[in-house]
Amino acid sequence: MISRHELQRYHAFVPVLCWPVLWLNLARLWATITHCREEGRRGLGYRVFRNGTIVIDHIGDSAAERLARCPLGEGFDYTPWTRLLPIDLGVLGAFFTCDTAETPPRHHECTIQAPSLHQTLAPP
Repeated sequence: MISRHELQRYHAFVPVLCWPVLWLNLARLWATITHCREEGRRGLGYRVFRNGTIVIDHIGDSAAERLARCPLGEGFDYTPWTRLLPIDLGVLGAFFTCDTAETPPRHHECTIQAPSLHQTLAPP
């Protein structure tokens, strides 16, 4: 929940004139945190402003939402390319090289004969 240290810090940050707004929003934040814990959400991020308003930036996923998305296992490697050894692809390397040549139109009769992007036009 919200610790005593955080409450003191918020009251020092917000001017006394805005404390009633802060108290209302802290009560709402407290209820939101309790509701998130009941749903099994992992985290909650919020910001407190000088006028006493509190904005929630991030709410973690609930257990039901994580289950509905069919998460991958705990040991799943999300970035395997950072650990792969560089290998020589040999002949297969031609398939992975980028070819920047233009593709000719399939039907010359149906297409407008526009100049290539790689050609420079002569001035008139």
